Amino acid sequence: MTKVSVVIPVFNGERFIRDAIESILRQTYRDFEIVVADDGSTDGTADIVRGLGEKIVYKRQNNTGPIAARNLGVANSSGDYVAFLDHDDLWYPDKLEKQVDILDRRADVGLVCSEVDNISEESQPIARKTGAHRRGIRDDLVGDLRALLERKFPVTVPSTWVVRRRLLEQAGGFDAGLPFGGYGELEFCARIAECSRIYFMMGATVQYRVREGGITKQKEAEMYANYILVLDKLWQRWQEHPDRRALLLKLYGRYWFKKGRERLMTRDYDAAACLLMNAVRFRPFYVRPWLSLVRLHVGRCLSKIAG
Repeated sequence: MTKVSVVIPVFNGERFIRDAIESILRQTYRDFEIVVADDGSTDGTADIVRGLGEKIVYKRQNNTGPIAARNLGVANSSGDYVAFLDHDDLWYPDKLEKQVDILDRRADVGLVCSEVDNISEESQPIARKTGAHRRGIRDDLVGDLRALLERKFPVTVPSTWVVRRRLLEQAGGFDAGLPFGGYGELEFCARIAECSRIYFMMGATVQYRVREGGITKQKEAEMYANYILVLDKLWQRWQEHPDRRALLLKLYGRYWFKKGRERLMTRDYDAAACLLMNAVRFRPFYVRPWLSLVRLHVGRCLSKIAG
């Protein structure tokens, strides 16, 4: 049986798919298969993939989204370990060698992920802080569910992941009911962390492609809305786990504080008050929402005086 299955979900990826696959073929670790899950591409993706050899398994579905495509790839793979690569990202040659070694040595670890190096659409390096840097992480880290929910452990992009198939199946795969690009990675990692530990490698194993235009305001708003959806799903999942729900309350509070602070900065005092009170309700001992409420009342008073 193949040791590692590499799943590549793709939609209209003719520009980058060849480079992605070739970065897998250059791996120093050789016991792997490649499964490309095409989410109904209408460009030349299929021809490019088929032209790279019969050893690449190509599966196609109607356009139902990248999460469903990822599940399709997993269902048509056979490896003990499953790795993922988005079609526009690239692996460094020793990625699988390093991560497979960790899983082989650490029976307590169910998923290995890593830092990334950011690149442009033209594959040029981009200097950009990552989640690990913002958290002050400087070395490899092994985390559990508590560390994940307390935001002490970085949730990295799926292109860095290698996960044990047994745990992937036990967790129920990826939730296709979650919108893409909306913190679904956190929800999946939380389900994996229920029954295993997660290993974060500080050294980058992936070149993550930052697409032109970045995140628009509309997309950012959608992502925030999806974040609440993820928290709600975990809240329902953990009805019998009050300790886990207690950690979720902190995340709810942090979310509403950030939204309230945004409204406060635009002097939308009524909306800010509602959002900040939500933050206090979920996380009453978090000082920052209270301080923002003081700023809000001062701002309101000054506006009345000026008016």
